[in-house]
Amino acid sequence: MNFEVTEEEYNQLMDLQKANGVPFSELIKGSRKTLMVFGRAICSICYSGHSLDIGNISDTQFNSFLALFKKSLYQRLRESDELLLKKIEWNGISRGKNHIEFEMIPVGTTFYNIDISSAYWQIAFRLGYISEKFFKKYLNNDDYKAVKRLCFSFLARQSYRTYSNNISDSYDIICDTSLDQQVYDNVRNELYLVIANGLSVLETNYIDYNIDGISFLKENESEITAYFNEQNLMYKIVPVVKVSETHILIKDRIKKF
Repeated sequence: MNFEVTEEEYNQLMDLQKANGVPFSELIKGSRKTLMVFGRAICSICYSGHSLDIGNISDTQFNSFLALFKKSLYQRLRESDELLLKKIEWNGISRGKNHIEFEMIPVGTTFYNIDISSAYWQIAFRLGYISEKFFKKYLNNDDYKAVKRLCFSFLARQSYRTYSNNISDSYDIICDTSLDQQVYDNVRNELYLVIANGLSVLETNYIDYNIDGISFLKENESEITAYFNEQNLMYKIVPVVKVSETHILIKDRIKKF
């Protein structure tokens, strides 16, 4: 049975395997370490010093979702050579600020940010990495908002296993995660391209942009919303107030521009 334990409990279980002369291995992926005995996961620990923010769902729901996501992804890849070989390139800048435009806006002015809803989730579906059924099931489920993004960032994490047989020195085997990395890169790069093309619609009339959103003035709303509608992407528009020459108010938080 695989379960989350404290660092002390993890070390005690590992010491027990050593004391009994039982071969074991540790699977390390990102900040998570899992103790494996005879090919079975015994326990795991997040050793980065902090826990992941997974919202309101339980660890069991989180792990179940990740397993479903990977199962769905690999099934899609097996079914399509085109998807398996897909490579989307990007060599631009993923975020930027138009200081000239911002300086021209009077303090107290409200402008707007158009933000792609569940951006990675929508783009992954658009590229064919997840099925329509799986996509729709979690699209509007706010409880899974954080983990829908995490399941893609996890694809970019290196994975390796450390083996110990209690006789010789331990050794590592690096897992080939190049396919996972390519999926992550493709989703991210497609998202970059969507935003870059949105910027071209506005020309120089944008205020700032990041990986999944663009800020704009009210007079440019119709053209930027028309673009995202053409892309068949769901989005939300959030008001932003310029509260000083250096700061903005967005979603009840004051931030430096």
